[in-house]
Amino acid sequence: MQDQVPALLRDQLSDIIAGGVFLFIGIASCSVAVIRRESKTHLFIWLGIWSGMYGIALLAGSPAVRLALPHWMLMMVPDVMTGITYFGVVVSLLAFRELSLGSFRSFLEILLIASTLLAVAGMSWYAFGGKAYEFVPYTRVIAICGLLALIAVVAVKKLSIQYMVLLNRPVLGLGTLVFALTALWGNLSQKTLTRYLASSGI
Repeated sequence: MQDQVPALLRDQLSDIIAGGVFLFIGIASCSVAVIRRESKTHLFIWLGIWSGMYGIALLAGSPAVRLALPHWMLMMVPDVMTGITYFGVVVSLLAFRELSLGSFRSFLEILLIASTLLAVAGMSWYAFGGKAYEFVPYTRVIAICGLLALIAVVAVKKLSIQYMVLLNRPVLGLGTLVFALTALWGNLSQKTLTRYLASSGI
């Protein structure tokens, strides 16, 4: 038992650090978008919101962080986690839609409509007493399909030139690929959500 404690703490520490980093990036990105006040900053707003949501999810999924929260905030955690689980996909698709062109943009818009309907259905089901994760498997399928398509388009230069607004922006392209790979790993593993649901009984 004593040997398991350090491992558990290390696991939580990594999530806490990563959550703090993603939350900071989210706040910074939204701040830059607000300061610049240009129509082209929509991408930074959506990426900032998505990064912030992912950071909050990592922090809220840590038992150590939840123990440090005041009671009124602790009571909000289930609702916040459920909202992030469903609407995180919607926000990510909105962000990547800003970078897409042509038929790939249309493909993402179809996924966006489907994910929005599922998010509304999932939150409504949860609000009326249903299980929080009832619609999560369907949301994950949409997320994984969109992310696999995005990674393929960004990774292949010919496709990136044709379907993405990444010309002469290698940093933006690399950042998009990193975000997409991180989100794909999160959807495939679902470590944070699974651990949180197991510990809270939702």
